[in-house]
Amino acid sequence: MRARLGLLCWLLALLALLCGCNVIGIKQRSIERTMRGAGLVAADVKLGADSVHYWAGGHGPTVLLVHGFGASGMWLWYPQVEDLARDHRVIVPDLLWFGESASTDRDFGIDHQVHAVEALLDKLGEGAVDVVGVSYGGLVAHELASERVAQVRHMVIVDSPARAYTREDYGSLCRRFHVDDVAKVLVPHDGAGVEQLLELAYFDPPWIPDFALDQTLLSLYAQNRDERALLLSTVIRDMDILKARPVTRRGPALVIWGRQDPVFPLEIGQRLATSLGAPIRIIDSARHAPNLEHPEAFNRHLRAFLATGG
Repeated sequence: MRARLGLLCWLLALLALLCGCNVIGIKQRSIERTMRGAGLVAADVKLGADSVHYWAGGHGPTVLLVHGFGASGMWLWYPQVEDLARDHRVIVPDLLWFGESASTDRDFGIDHQVHAVEALLDKLGEGAVDVVGVSYGGLVAHELASERVAQVRHMVIVDSPARAYTREDYGSLCRRFHVDDVAKVLVPHDGAGVEQLLELAYFDPPWIPDFALDQTLLSLYAQNRDERALLLSTVIRDMDILKARPVTRRGPALVIWGRQDPVFPLEIGQRLATSLGAPIRIIDSARHAPNLEHPEAFNRHLRAFLATGG
């Protein structure tokens, strides 16, 4: 079966190349159809200096899905949207300087992202919400839950250290990837960098031909590259400030982790779960994006937690 799928992917790639197609554009339109088919509608809202793009729709308890250092919210969460929107209201924002969101305020601190999400929730008239954040989005989700204690019912952190990260952890990360700045890994500058990102995200990364890697770079990662690097450097700079904040979050929490995550190894997830007093669900044969690589297992863990509160 794997061989046949590989051959099919190769033939599709060859056809796209011969036809001069943009395979990333084709994939994006497919994701957009998935979002619309789940009942979500895309919109843009001006919130002071911030311009926020988001998808929202569905009926039931509200779930806010916060993406990490990928292309945009819909690219990171579409497998969950399709499942959750059957009985939830789902909101998927693009964080500032990702997707179609941006800001004229050159504040690259995590609190700026949090306040933009808060302003969006207020604009939409949302009451209680469940928040799910992966990687960088997990930092945003944790700080949102800490600021909006009464509003955030359940918090789910996915492959994100939140406040459990240390400077020693960051030093180990840089040594693992032979860099002095994690932006050199998470903010790609060429097709090889995109390929490396896929290898970090997936235990079994999909094969993508070189021309499609270049298309991915231009379509999804070329915009706001400097701003994204500044987001990373600022969160590292402010690490100790975040850790020193008082603990205010007391509601139900869940940690979900890819067992083979090379960015934030499992030990960090276990440390975070202990600090939160939360259960941890480990997904095998998964790296930094278990929600994309194993959506059925991920959705099962997420649904069970949201239904029971822990």
